[in-house]
Amino acid sequence: MIDFRKEDIKPLDWIVNEVIVRYVLTPDDLVEAGIIKEQKGFEIDPTINAVNEFKRYLYVLDKYKVCDCVSAMDMLNVRSNEYTLQFKNLGGFKKLYADLKKQEKREDLEFELAESNIRANKLNKKVAKRNKRETIINIILGFINIGILIWQALKAE
Repeated sequence: MIDFRKEDIKPLDWIVNEVIVRYVLTPDDLVEAGIIKEQKGFEIDPTINAVNEFKRYLYVLDKYKVCDCVSAMDMLNVRSNEYTLQFKNLGGFKKLYADLKKQEKREDLEFELAESNIRANKLNKKVAKRNKRETIINIILGFINIGILIWQALKAE
């Protein structure tokens, strides 16, 4: 299962690039850069959506151990760690997304193959049962033929 959407790739890669240069990012940094849009309107606090979106990004970054994420009551930020630069150099979230998609397709194919194998096994059981029945019938007919041959041989003498 992929924990982020395709449209999240650009913001997540931007965060990785910026956190390498600046070391620490907050939701305000993403709003200032236009990565997260504050929704103005009937809401009491328009930054709530920005904070929630930032928390969602933190979850993804933390899950893949790309950055160190701090999500406390009064503090919300992301910092680079020892894997951040390496992750960026290996292709970032764009490559990760492509790899996860390939893996998802492979898992789907494996699941379909497993289902196909189960159906084939059920069919093989039916065929084996039928073959067993036909083999018994052939053996009985063979004994009857041998009996008839013996009877004809004795009758011909």
